[in-house]
Order: sequence, then structure tokens, then C-alpha cells
Amino acid sequence: MQLLLIGLIVAVAVTATVGALFVVDRAVENAARADIESEAREMLRYRKDFKVVSVADAIEFRSAPGSRQPMLYLLTRADSTPVVGNLSAWPRDLPITDGWYRFDIKEDGIEPGEVLANVFVFDGEFPVLIARRLSVYGALKGEFIPMMVGLIGVLSVALIIVVMRSNERFRQRISHMNGVLTKVGKGSLHERIHDSEVAVKDELADLARHINLALDENARLMTGLDAVSQTAAHEINKELSHLRDLAESNQQPELVESADALLRLLGEILELSKIESSADALMTNVNLEEVVQSAINLYEDAFDEAGTELVALIEPAVVLGQASLLTNAVANLLNNALRHASSNGRVVVAIERDADSATVSVADDGDGTESEDIREILRRTRQGHVAGYGFGLRFVQAVSIRHGAKLRLANSHPGFKVSLTFPTTDRR
Repeated sequence: MQLLLIGLIVAVAVTATVGALFVVDRAVENAARADIESEAREMLRYRKDFKVVSVADAIEFRSAPGSRQPMLYLLTRADSTPVVGNLSAWPRDLPITDGWYRFDIKEDGIEPGEVLANVFVFDGEFPVLIARRLSVYGALKGEFIPMMVGLIGVLSVALIIVVMRSNERFRQRISHMNGVLTKVGKGSLHERIHDSEVAVKDELADLARHINLALDENARLMTGLDAVSQTAAHEINKELSHLRDLAESNQQPELVESADALLRLLGEILELSKIESSADALMTNVNLEEVVQSAINLYEDAFDEAGTELVALIEPAVVLGQASLLTNAVANLLNNALRHASSNGRVVVAIERDADSATVSVADDGDGTESEDIREILRRTRQGHVAGYGFGLRFVQAVSIRHGAKLRLANSHPGFKVSLTFPTTDRR
């Protein structure tokens, strides 16, 4: 866009210069033509008296060395022998034919330059040349055109600098807005476009102002929703605990089991809400090896009690994130894998590295799932048992979004594998 604008302005400047040069050239030529015609009429008035001598006298008078007229004259015989004038010879390549001619004169003893000439034959045998220098046009070519070319060059360079600076400033402002929106997309709901960008009086500032207003409204709604959710969760938790206690005291194991399942589901919801409430928490460099080891420590005894082997294949990697959320995500995956692994089976937790990313994966050797689509798994979980794979995956999915990670599900035949791929900060 900026190149198009620069090209357009330069093209307009060049066109205007060429147009001005053409107009001036026509004006100079017309003025010279009028002067020559006046001189020619003066010469031709002697035709009726056949006084070629009078014509010669007139030319001699007009071409005298003291004359200040920028005119050139020459009267010759039929054989082109000069008779009188301030030209020593008939110009080379100029025909001795009645008419108007424009050419560059390059005769010895004559200052070179462009001239306009009228040629006519007096009395049928005496060619006469009357010419006028186009000195104004010469000045245009020698001074005006170079000056205009230089001026256009300077203006073009100045314009390029102005446009490039303006474009760079525009890019910086757009980059700042994109940065804010990227942070908001990752959960930093209180990020805003800086006041200095909003204060500028242009369309981009209007856009920034409307973005900030939309983000303010979004934060207000999220805050209200969070407050309502926390209050509702607290009340539901209290009532469910009361119902569970009643069922247990009345020896109703099925109701106790259902109440426990609902309490676990409520706990999952509260865990998910922690991600939202930690949206503005500082993201720091986190050692994935330490995260995975912390999650292993939480479930090591549970694996031993179940007789399930837990294998760790870990490479060192550092990512930008929140250690507590990442630890909880891996712990959720280990919990899922433990519940779905085969009897006396095996679960593998691994960290794999490549040039600019790291992948944390947890794989069991159970029956796997019918679908590898997380949306389908979560939908079936909502419609069926709360203790399926989807129970922990909702939390893992939220953590992956918070950290800009890619979540992948796959049946590993046998078993089921969940992978989280993060961009690393210790790139190889």
C-alpha cells in the first residue's frame, strides 16, 4: 500500500512537470513564431519592388554585431553562397524549401542551441532564413528540468521516509493491540490497550477504545459469573455433603455413591474455576521435569496399591506457564490412566523434546475409547457416567488453552494416550 502511494505521488509530480514543460515549450515556440513572422513580413514587403538590395540592407542592419535581438539571419544566392547575415553558411541538413523548421544549430562561430526558423525564397532565387533562438526552452532543459528532477527526487525520498515511519508506527500500534488480545486469549482478562494509543485522534484509536470497552464488559461479566459460580458451588457442596451424611447414616450405599460422584464433579468444576481466577497470575519459566515428578509423587502410592507399573521417560524442558496448573493437569491424566489401565498393567508418562516444543504424554494399556475426539468424549461424559475419561479431560483441556498448548487424544492399541505439546523457552 505504501509503495502504491509513493508511486502515485511521484507519477503525479512527474506528469505535472512534463505538462508544465510542454505548456512552456508551446508558449516559447509561439512567441518565437510571432517574432519571425513579423520579421518575414518586413522582408517580404520589398518583394513588390524586387529590391533584393533593400532586403540585404535590412538583414545587415538587423544582424549587426551591436544588435541585441536573439535573431539569426542569412540571405544567400541560389548556389547557397552567403550574401549577408550573422550566419556564415546555410545550416547543415536544413533544406532550402519554404517552411518552418526547429533544430539545434551547430555552426562554427555560432553559439549552439535550439532555434525555430522560417525559410522562404525571395524573388525566386534568393533563399532567406530567419530564425530565433529558443533560449527560454534551452534554459528549461538546462536548468528547470534538472532542478525539477532533483526536487522530485528530494520530495520522493522525504515522502518515502514519512510513509515508512508512519507505516512503522502503524505496525507498532497494531502489534500492541494484537499483543493485548493474545494475552486476553490466553486468560489475562485485565490486559488493556495503553491509554497513549487510545488518546490519538484517528480511526485506529477509535478501534482501540472500542476493544477496551468490549474487554471491560467481558471482564465485568466474567467477574459476576465467577462470583455467582463460587456462591452456587459453595451452597451445592454444603447440601450434597448433608445429603451424603444422611444417606450414610440411613445405610443407603447407592445414594452415598451418587453423592460422592456429584461431590467429585463439583470438585472438578471448582478446579476449572481456579484456571479462570488465575488468569492474571504471572506466567514464569517452568521446568516440566519437576512438574511431572510432582504429579508422580502425588499418585505413586496409589499406583503401588493398584499393582500398576508407572514408567517415567523424561527429557528436560522449560516452558512458560503456571506450575500449579500444569502439575494438576498431569495429575488428572495420571488419575485417569490409573483408573483405566488393565489389571496389573502399565502407565507411561513421558516428556519428549524437539527443536522448539516439548510434549508431555500419559498413556495407559486399557481398553481405550470409541472416539479420539475430545468434544465427543466430553459430550458422552455429560450424558453418561461422570467417572469416564472426560472427568479429568475438561480440566486438562482448560489448562492447555491457558498455556497455548495442543491437546491430542489417541488410542494406542492397547490403551489410550493423551498428549500436551507446549512451545519451549529453552530452544535447542
